[in-house]
Amino acid sequence: MIAAYGNKINSTGDTFGYNNAFSCYFPIDDSPVHGLLYINHDAPDQQTHGDKADGHYSTSQLQRLLYNQGASIVEVYRDPMGVWTIDTGSAYARRITGLTPMELTGPARGTGSVRTAGTVQGTVANRSGVQTPWGTVLSGEGLYDDTCRDAGLNPAHYGWVIEVDPLALNSRVRKHTALGRFRHSGLAMALGNNNRLVVYMGDGSDSACLYKFVSKNSYQPGMGKGATEPLNEGTLYAADLENGNWIALSTQAVQKALRDHGFQPPAVLQRSKESLLELFQEDGDVYVHAYEAAMILGATRTDRIGDVNLHPASGAVYINVGSSPQHGNVHGYVAVLTEQNNDAEAGSFGYDIFTSGGPQSGFSSPGSGSFEGNGNLWLASEIPADKLNQGTATALKNNGLYMLSTSSQTVNTAVQFASAPAGAHFAAHSLSPDGRTMFVSLQRAGSAGPWPALVAVTGFVQ
Repeated sequence: MIAAYGNKINSTGDTFGYNNAFSCYFPIDDSPVHGLLYINHDAPDQQTHGDKADGHYSTSQLQRLLYNQGASIVEVYRDPMGVWTIDTGSAYARRITGLTPMELTGPARGTGSVRTAGTVQGTVANRSGVQTPWGTVLSGEGLYDDTCRDAGLNPAHYGWVIEVDPLALNSRVRKHTALGRFRHSGLAMALGNNNRLVVYMGDGSDSACLYKFVSKNSYQPGMGKGATEPLNEGTLYAADLENGNWIALSTQAVQKALRDHGFQPPAVLQRSKESLLELFQEDGDVYVHAYEAAMILGATRTDRIGDVNLHPASGAVYINVGSSPQHGNVHGYVAVLTEQNNDAEAGSFGYDIFTSGGPQSGFSSPGSGSFEGNGNLWLASEIPADKLNQGTATALKNNGLYMLSTSSQTVNTAVQFASAPAGAHFAAHSLSPDGRTMFVSLQRAGSAGPWPALVAVTGFVQ
């Protein structure tokens, strides 16, 4: 175990956050055994800040609520005995929290939908993430609603993708509004045939969409840390899975649809044409209200998306879709999206189901995922705590971490690598550069589960 909730991470007294999720490793001096770990912290529960008194949290409770979300950056090393340890004296070790000042970039900055804000307070509900080619982290804000309500925060300031540079101590964290605002769950990055940056994104809400962002400007590897520039401007798309098309989201297209006499707003939005038109006044509004725009323009609703990952050889997008029993989706599935001509910038795609969850496949309700360089897909199950070891999930037992081969034409049964303790699930996993260590985030699936922890599993060459 590298760290658990509440552990000290530096000399100033910062502590490891709650319900850790996505992690990634940054080597120091190109070392696979000495580097920085960036770890996201998902939304906490009442274990961190206590119950409300008279329906409200105290100031100190709200401080804890916001502090325990965001991210931890820790310096780690593997000693000669193979044990990974945190260096609590590190100058790099620090916290990114719901209290940290953030800069808005892109088309929604300064618009009426964000109350003309250029800077906002903090980041919350950080679950998904991706390591960029220029040495930073993109982290998606997920189920932010409860925190915003409890802390009195403006919801329009949350639900974005933030960018953090773990190796730059004084750099300001940015929220890239061009990537859209929704309940982010899953981030993957590709380069199109015209060298434009492409970011695939899932939505973790019960009524979700698949999105992608294509930058206006191209990316050149020599740009270094300045490569963040293409993330400031581009086109946000939502997927029409039935017809295999990417729908460009724009305020003008939404306004045109809503002003059509025969158009009826999707029932899922539970809003009139008039109230929806009020949301879309400026160009930047479509990024703030990305889900509403996607529904109005005909994107496909899916069940909650647990993660999106790019196959390292084919570039195909693998989408983990969690269970949704109320829709008859009892065990979830993994879908695969293949862009036309294998070009991430393409406007159309093919879509298929790679494998379905259930006892016959060996896993259920896929959440986080990742690929090895050889094309093996790793995924973690997220069976809800109140469904574990009962009903149709009985045979699957506790939540686990699994590997599936994508090289065979025939989908094989998942191979289970690890089993989570009762009342917990694995929220994310990543590899060290030499492939010998897997960093695994253990998260509570219910109030009776174990404390959240980050674990290193190391294999030794014989």
